[in-house]
Amino acid sequence: MFDTFEANTEIAIAPSAVERLRRNEVDGWKPTFHGGAPRPNGAEEYIVSVTHQFSKLRLIMRPGGQIFKVTGSMPRLLGHLTNGINLKGPEDLETVRCVIMSLLKEIAGIDYATPPALTLTRLDLALNLKMPPGLILAMHRHARHPMIRRESKAYYDEHSDSMRAVKSIVLPGTNTRISFYDKKDEIYKRGRRGPAHYSEATRMEIQLKKAGHIAKQMPWINRRVIDLSDLRFDDGYKAFRNLMIQFPAGPSIQQKKPDLITVLALLDAYGPQPGLGDMSALDWYKIHHGARSYQRARLKAGMVQRGLLGKTLVPFTWANALPADRLPDLVDVDHDGEETVIPSPYVLSGPPPLL
Repeated sequence: MFDTFEANTEIAIAPSAVERLRRNEVDGWKPTFHGGAPRPNGAEEYIVSVTHQFSKLRLIMRPGGQIFKVTGSMPRLLGHLTNGINLKGPEDLETVRCVIMSLLKEIAGIDYATPPALTLTRLDLALNLKMPPGLILAMHRHARHPMIRRESKAYYDEHSDSMRAVKSIVLPGTNTRISFYDKKDEIYKRGRRGPAHYSEATRMEIQLKKAGHIAKQMPWINRRVIDLSDLRFDDGYKAFRNLMIQFPAGPSIQQKKPDLITVLALLDAYGPQPGLGDMSALDWYKIHHGARSYQRARLKAGMVQRGLLGKTLVPFTWANALPADRLPDLVDVDHDGEETVIPSPYVLSGPPPLL
């Protein structure tokens, strides 16, 4: 449910601890110095940040040794090697908070009884939804969102405008940025394994920036800004869904795979085609494939026509795709690109907010 976060804080570090960090004597932490490149032991440059090497939690510091910003990825803080693993409930969020406090205690000796304020200035709401990425990307190629003035941008694998080459679509707002992409394909590319040929995971990310803007997306909390300690798992999903359902209804979707018989059935339903010499699609098929193949195709096409054309298709809406009272079906994608389908893992604890 959550991924990258940034939080403002004020945490003083003892001079002796700063010196140990500067000399790179704290196991598991890597300092970065003014000027960018790591300095040898004893250098007089001041530390601008320290990064926990396993979880990648980053603490940004002033020259005097005070921490003023904390950034990280919540799935990484849970011990996962990729952000392709979803946070699935309040227990995961509470574990993230405990890990952050433990790491801050390791560096700055904070007291668990009086934890420091961590005011959220960036919060990414993210889920890997069990939806075919190609379909979702195609539907949102020219999507607009009322909170984002700029047009959507499509990013391609190849030098082509074909929808087959589109792997991600971004709506780049100033304080709200929405991304759709194929999560399995992204992990495959990162590992230099080439494209993923089949994926069930559509990654949806909503990046919120600025403390006041984040708080406005969760008005039921009734705070001008939100501290990490105030954040509840349910709040994240409610805000995610409230933002997604503001997309206009998409085109009607036919879920049946478009194989040859399906295409023939749809063409034949429209009668003789001028481009086929005023023959129906099935008559054209009969000429080239023979009477026996034609009979089989006619029977199958009739079944398809009764199944497809007898239905009223409902336009796609995120209000229908995202349940109001529970998480939708999710897909975890590990660092090797292996997918695991997770049936709706969490039921919200209270009714959805009335907005």
